[in-house]
Amino acid sequence: MKRLINLAILIFILFTIIQTVYAKNVNLTVNLPSDTAYRSDQILVDIFATADSELTIAAYRTFVYFDSSKLEFKGIVPSNTSSKSDFKYHLDGDTLTIIYLSINNFQHFYANDVKNLFSLKFNVLTDADFGSTSVRCDFDGLSDYDVNALGFQIENNATFNIEEKPIPDCSLKSLSVSYGSLYPDFTPYNTEYFLTVPYEINKIETYAEPNDPNATVKVNRKNLRKGGTSTIITITVTASDKKSKEYYKITVDREEKPVSSSSRSSSSKSPSSKSSSKSTSSKSATHTNIKNSISSSNDNNTYLDDSRSPSKNVIIKENTFDTFVITLLSILALGLICYFIILRVSKQKSNQKHKK
Repeated sequence: MKRLINLAILIFILFTIIQTVYAKNVNLTVNLPSDTAYRSDQILVDIFATADSELTIAAYRTFVYFDSSKLEFKGIVPSNTSSKSDFKYHLDGDTLTIIYLSINNFQHFYANDVKNLFSLKFNVLTDADFGSTSVRCDFDGLSDYDVNALGFQIENNATFNIEEKPIPDCSLKSLSVSYGSLYPDFTPYNTEYFLTVPYEINKIETYAEPNDPNATVKVNRKNLRKGGTSTIITITVTASDKKSKEYYKITVDREEKPVSSSSRSSSSKSPSSKSSSKSTSSKSATHTNIKNSISSSNDNNTYLDDSRSPSKNVIIKENTFDTFVITLLSILALGLICYFIILRVSKQKSNQKHKK
């Protein structure tokens, strides 16, 4: 009897030693991309497995614990080698039970391979209390494709802080240009600036640095419009959330093209040329009028004896006519005056006769 008991104990010890030597083990870890989350954020909790030898994982059951007053469970995200149909889950308050069973999509590991088993999707509630919270996973068994139990160790806690979301920073730390100085001087909270450049400057480079190193800066243009006009350069700062934006504006006034000395001399000469042309045309018109006067004078034989100049002849004729008109009007006026005087005298005489 003692021999049988001893033999059984020996077989058990040998079996345990063999199992310990040849057992296949998996290290499981629960991981979060960030140790900080904000209200309304969506987070992924990743469960990774590391194999110490070549093996397959075809089945397991896990329990997930979380604070439902802060987090809302939204679903399971399978790994690249599994599908949603391989997973079944049940949610009861703060406890999520997951069963994975795969026939065709089991996960194959080589020694020291690190692979994602699955991920859990959560939303942070909009009224979640600020502070620390965690997601914990407990596995109660893993099996390979041949239904052999696998040994495992797990780091089962993923802890993070829920914090108030910071206001996105869209401001600039510095702003300068390749020519001249901006007016007014740069400050992060002033978004409108002015710059005047000479006509020779047709391009302006803009240098802008954001306060937030994760923000992006975009400048819409660098070429300036023609001289005598204004060009608006817009700098767009996009915050790290990719939604919030701030716009800075630089109005660049480009001076008109200066007038060259040759242009000035040509412009100063142009009035004299115009006056000379006018004098030439007036001279030609005078010559034409003189010719016409000469021809008409020849036809009427009205030349004066003491002048052979047609222009003088015309002037003398005009003066003679004016003198004749004035003399005639004077004679008429004198005649009227005499008439009224005679008429008055005759009336007086007739009145005196009647009185007598």
